[in-house]
Amino acid sequence: MFYYPGGYLHTQELIQGNVNKALKTMNAMAMIGVNPAGFDRLLSVRFYTQIVRPQLEYGLAISMVKYREFQTIESCQNQCLRRIFGGGSRSSTQVMLHLVNQPSMKNRVHILQAKFILRSLNLPDDTLFSRLLPYLRTSASHSHWYKLTSSPLWRNHLSEIPRGFV
Repeated sequence: MFYYPGGYLHTQELIQGNVNKALKTMNAMAMIGVNPAGFDRLLSVRFYTQIVRPQLEYGLAISMVKYREFQTIESCQNQCLRRIFGGGSRSSTQVMLHLVNQPSMKNRVHILQAKFILRSLNLPDDTLFSRLLPYLRTSASHSHWYKLTSSPLWRNHLSEIPRGFV
């Protein structure tokens, strides 16, 4: 839980709400043909990628997601992919993800967090956030932004980012 303008953001509640909304959307899309007997699987995955997955991703770029929460959103993504491909409840989704070139939700969250950090470093100088950034970048700030910079994707690719950004 952390403070966000307008109130506190509870990551667990956010993820559960995202999962519920995504599953409702998937149910509605299954009725119009996003299922094994309906549209082509690649088209169905495109519908999933453009409509359902953004609902799962909402708010994750600024959230510190824990292992249990990763399991929840991974489970939801796996359930959606199994519905598209007609897989059983125990079938592996790794091949499905590979066939349609989709990352796991854990990797996707790390990508979203790295994009958020990179964009925040590229803000105009006259913004409030860019004025606060020197303080937020210190470990003494205990800021949520500083904690996001500990994501594996950001740490691994930090050396590839031009010096002016970091």
